Order: sequence, then structure tokens, then C-alpha cells
Amino acid sequence: MAAIAVQAKTRADIVVFSDPHLMAPALVKSEGTAVNNLAKGDMRMIVQSDAIVGELVKQVLAVKPRLVLVTGDLTKDGELASHKRFITHLDKLRQAGIQVLVIPGNHDINSPLGRYYDGAKTTAAPSVSASEFAQLYRNYGYGSASVRDTASLSYACEPLPGYVVIGIDSNRYQDNLWRSRGDSIDSRPSDGRIKPPTLEWVCQQARQAKAAGKHVIAMMHHQLVEHFDRESDFMARYMVAGAASVREQLLDAGFHVIFTGHLHVTDAARDYNSDRTDSITDVATGSLCTYPLNYRLATLKGGTLSYTTRSIKSIPGDSHLQAQARAQVEQAVPGLMEGLARRGFKKIQGAMGHLGGIMSLFGAKSSDMPGMDPEPYIELMHEQYDSIARLAIITFLDGNEGKSKNSKAIIAGFESGMKKIFSAPMPDFGGGLLGKIGSFMQENAMPDVENLLRSVVEDRNHCGTEREVVVDDHTATLPL
Repeated sequence: MAAIAVQAKTRADIVVFSDPHLMAPALVKSEGTAVNNLAKGDMRMIVQSDAIVGELVKQVLAVKPRLVLVTGDLTKDGELASHKRFITHLDKLRQAGIQVLVIPGNHDINSPLGRYYDGAKTTAAPSVSASEFAQLYRNYGYGSASVRDTASLSYACEPLPGYVVIGIDSNRYQDNLWRSRGDSIDSRPSDGRIKPPTLEWVCQQARQAKAAGKHVIAMMHHQLVEHFDRESDFMARYMVAGAASVREQLLDAGFHVIFTGHLHVTDAARDYNSDRTDSITDVATGSLCTYPLNYRLATLKGGTLSYTTRSIKSIPGDSHLQAQARAQVEQAVPGLMEGLARRGFKKIQGAMGHLGGIMSLFGAKSSDMPGMDPEPYIELMHEQYDSIARLAIITFLDGNEGKSKNSKAIIAGFESGMKKIFSAPMPDFGGGLLGKIGSFMQENAMPDVENLLRSVVEDRNHCGTEREVVVDDHTATLPL
């Protein structure tokens, strides 16, 4: 009880930021089409990332928190040069007496995608291994003050009296593929998982801290709680694998707050144990180099954590950074929509091929199977969704979507677009089969789609159920 009594009198400010995706200026050997093309189709302000981190450091030094947490994707693509550059920024905080703790993201280790940019050409840039990462960040969570997990880059430490921070490594860098090492492709899986021995170790560390009367704060790159309903189905690569089971085990071990990143959205989501007697809140912080360039300022006081949200408004020589960051997102939306449409169309083609195989058993010939040209449908998707998708993504990135005046217009726009797509002329196998499928989708799928839209656009978790909850994305007080 004495330890808890001491904690109750303790107040400490901390800063949390995520996904800075810093690209070292040294990676651009000369300006040209290579680096210009890097920005095209990307929502991130990659070229400005170094200056944005520099501005954040200035703001942190002005606030003078006792602790800074960084929840992964420290670099653009794991380049050694970018890690070294990022550390020069962190060193300024450490020299001012501010503790900093980091964990890796899916971009940071063993990545085959790091490049130098030289005019019209790119060449491979050296990456870092897991052991090299730990050595580089020995002053930022991986030094002697921490207890390390032997199966991952997870660790636990007590940077503030009575508060234990557990950094959970949820990445799959061991599964990356490299052409230069004999693999058929360069690949970097972005989905997350916690190895079973690591999860056991993490829970053990939390229980030990709780038994000693201390509070526990977790940080992890991937999401633990769905930030909109069915995120695990539609955007599984942003979630940690087996999230429901992991949540249950972390809750049982005494976790109540976890800081995450990866989704590039400033959002808070909550889930409960089976009998709703306890809860855990996933506080995701948007990418520092993606509109609206957010970070968190939090205060620890006794057994509570209160957070507010701030953003980078400008960098030296650029007073219109926010407008440019928003434009960077908006210009990328049509490409995003096209990618989604083409993936969806491939699934339709696969289903039609399967249906054609079944029909051949009843005497249909391959010549009876109409071809399906995707272009008219891709064009229809752009026509119906590009404009409303821009508004939806900006609203999602802004956070607290349910309070936005845009919410009703976004839902109406998506529903209208779906109805027009369902009613568009489609190739048929005779008997109005596809028309009947479209009618079935409208009658049976639309209610689920509308529920999903409300969850996203109105910021509701467990939408329409007794577990429904809305957590303020920008400012809240949470129990530890």
C-alpha cells in the first residue's frame, strides 16, 4: 500500500508519437524523378519527414515531459542511415534529461525496401538486423535498465517511479523476403503477431509489476482493439493476430491502456472482458508525417492517464504544412480506391469462374460464359466514390468522426454509390442471375454495410450492440 500512496502524489507528463517514417536526407543523393515518384500516391509527407521530426523535438523540449514513447515505424524503410538520423533527434531529448523509449514497427528491421534516390535511379540502402536495432537504440529502451524478452524485441522497464512500461514487439521481420538473398521477391509483411513465449513473458512482467503495487502502460505497433467494427476482417494487416485472445490475456494480466500506431489514425477504441467487468483501451496515434501530423501529450497522476492531442502546424520554410499534408492525402485517394476496386473485381471474377465450372456440369459451354471487362466498373467506382472517399478519409484522420458535420453526408454518399453500382448493367448467365444476386446483396448485405459505415463514420465500437462504446479520440482520462 505504501508504494501506491507514493504514486498517488506523483504527476508526470509524457509525449507519445508514432510512425514518423523518417527518411534521412542522405538517402536523396540528387533530386529527380525517383524521389518525386516516391511522393506520388503516398499519403505520407515522406520528403518532409526529417523536418517534421525536428519540429516535434522543438515542441517536446518546450513541454519538457519526463518521458517520450514512440510506437514504431521510426524510419521510412529500415535504412541504417534513417535510423542514425532519427537517433540524432532523440539524442537532443536525452541530453535535455528527457527519457525516450521506442519499439520497432514493420518498416524498421531487416527491410529489403530501403532505397537511395539518385536522379531517375534508385539503389538498395543497407537495413539493420534485430540485434543491430537493439544496439542502435540502447539508450532508448534496449539498455541495461530494461528487462529483455529472449524471443523478441519486447522489454519492460520502470522509467518513472511506480510506472512500468512494457514495449511489445508485434512485428514479423523474420519473415521478410529478399531477392538479393535468393528469394523470388522483395517482401515485408505488414501484419502483426505476438509469439506465444513473448505473450507469456509480457503477462508475467505485468503481473509482477501489479504485485509490487505499480501501474503498467503498454505500447505496441499493431492494433490490439478494432478501431472500427470488423477491422480484423477488412484490414487484418493492421491488427495483431488473434487479437481477441491476446486482449483477454493482457486484461487478465492487468493491462488497461496500450498505445499503438500503424493505422496512421488518431483514434481510441475500447473492448471488455466477457462479463464486462474490466476493459482495455487501445490509444492509437496517427502517423507524425501524415495529415493532421498528430502526437499525444499525456499526464500520469496516480492510477490514471489523461491524454490530449496536438499537431505539427509548420516547419521551417513552410507555414502551410497542414494544407499540404491534407492535399497529400487527397491526391492519393483515387489510387487507393482503384486498388480496392481491382482487388474486389478479381474476387468477383474468381467467383464467376467457379460458377461457370458448376454450370458446365449442366451442359453450359465456355463460349456461353461472358467475359468481364473490369474497366467500366473501375470507372464507376471512381465516379461514385472518389469525392466522398476523400471526405471520409480526411474525417477519419481528423478523429472524433461522430462529432463531425460531415458524417451524415459520408454515409449517404456511400449508400447512394452502392445502390448505383448494384443497379449497373452486368454480364449475365441467363435468367437474370446476376440481377438477382444484386437484389439479394441490396436486401441482405446493405444492413451490414450500413452498420459498418456507422461504426467507421460515427466512431462507434461494437456498433448496435449492448457493448457499443465511443471513446474520445482527442482527449480522455483512463484508469491504469
